[in-house]
Amino acid sequence: MNITPDGDPVVVKDYDQNWPDLYKQEEKRLHDALGTAIIDIQHIGSTAVRGLAAKPVIDIQISVDNLAEALSHLQQLETLGYQRKLPDANIPNLFLCKRVSDHEHNYHLHIVEESSDEQSRQIVFRDYLLDNFRGAQEYEALKRAMAEKFPDDRSAYVDAKTAFITLALALYKT
Repeated sequence: MNITPDGDPVVVKDYDQNWPDLYKQEEKRLHDALGTAIIDIQHIGSTAVRGLAAKPVIDIQISVDNLAEALSHLQQLETLGYQRKLPDANIPNLFLCKRVSDHEHNYHLHIVEESSDEQSRQIVFRDYLLDNFRGAQEYEALKRAMAEKFPDDRSAYVDAKTAFITLALALYKT
């Protein structure tokens, strides 16, 4: 068994009406802590799509002018309860932090450079799901099936969704 990095199983839950409010509360906390270091802040990921089942993780993307400079704010993020996660070597211009708020919801903070491919990719995919009801339904079915198939292997769960996301991005950008 390959346990997920945070030790929690991959579980996809029905949409929670509280997710938008949880995002707004966290957005305020982040703005209060980081101020002008933030160029843009967005609710991304499945919890940003009303009605879509998701892992109970509020994904937040902060765009900054310079990633190296933004990393100087790690102490403020730690004060808010965020823990540094190693950046993904395959995705330049991305830094991740995780905050566990309770046993029901977690927060993942994606810090990206303004105008980077990763910044636009996350927003475009979210907007695709918001604008495409059928696509959102297909994605939800895929996520549920993959969570059932790979409950203890987050990497396999993520990899199994890659083809769908790649196709959706290609279709939506054109």
